[in-house]
Amino acid sequence: MEPHRINSRRLTLHEISREAATDLNSGDGDGGFRWLGGGPGDGTRGGSGITVRAWEQGTYVRGWGTYVMVRASDQCAIGGIGFHSAPDDGLVEIGYDLVADARGQGYATEAVEVLTFWALGHGGMRTVVAHTDPDNTASQRVLERAGFTRTESAPDREEFRFVRHRA
Repeated sequence: MEPHRINSRRLTLHEISREAATDLNSGDGDGGFRWLGGGPGDGTRGGSGITVRAWEQGTYVRGWGTYVMVRASDQCAIGGIGFHSAPDDGLVEIGYDLVADARGQGYATEAVEVLTFWALGHGGMRTVVAHTDPDNTASQRVLERAGFTRTESAPDREEFRFVRHRA
């Protein structure tokens, strides 16, 4: 079965295969993508590891894994985005990262918007959640521009929680 793809104005989000996830998770693989300088980042590799574990545990659900952001203009991979797991009771968590050379150009916001729209378009989905470090103001701005609202974090977590609900 062909991996899932989601298109936006400037990006295509390529859901990675089990093989690509394993390669990216290895620490030195490129997953079969041509990366913009310095990629893939630690977040993409970590997300790939989550996907590998889901495959191994038999909990992987197509569409709800890790995606590589590929720029339409030059077909370069610029980052990763995806879900921490398949939805649970209408809620799913996302995470993302970008290579340094792609930051500050709106790509992360665009990717978060399109993946969130895709997720909330599925029956039973009500909420998408993301967490950021308190000092990661760039990521907080991405989430706010993508329609997320900061909410209270659990007292034992040293991070900010952002949510977006189905309209």
